[in-house]
Amino acid sequence: MSKLVISTGLGFDIPTLEQINILHNVGWEGVFTDCSANRVNEDYAKALYERGMLYQSTHSPFGKVDKLWEEGEAGDAYADELVACVKNTAAVGVPLMILHTIIGMEKCTPTEIGLPRFEKIIKAGEKYGVKIALENTEGEIYLEYLMKHLGSSDYVGFCIDTG
Repeated sequence: MSKLVISTGLGFDIPTLEQINILHNVGWEGVFTDCSANRVNEDYAKALYERGMLYQSTHSPFGKVDKLWEEGEAGDAYADELVACVKNTAAVGVPLMILHTIIGMEKCTPTEIGLPRFEKIIKAGEKYGVKIALENTEGEIYLEYLMKHLGSSDYVGFCIDTG
């Protein structure tokens, strides 16, 4: 059965816990939140579960996702950060994490450097039971490349962002 789900990251200057309460009171049935490598969203999960709401997914940070495709330690460190997000997503019982494949409209060539980093994130999803949904953001060629190489995993999916 489908549930009416919305993001808590709507740009409002309202703390997430307060947003959860407001969303519940106006009839939303679930939410998805951002995720962090440094924080498990236990408070969010508790608030949602107490209200009988669905914690549908987390959305990984995406500001440095282009580093996954570039040479250097920054890409390795960012892959590790995203693996920690997978682990933290699983820790609160959320089965799905959304992941951008690239950030930046000017970028249009996936590199072989990125594949093992994304594979590491997918392997973490398999280990912790969290499906990774690759989002249809700019640079569709990156999404196509990753789906071609990693899409056979039961832990890889596709997320359509219409916003």
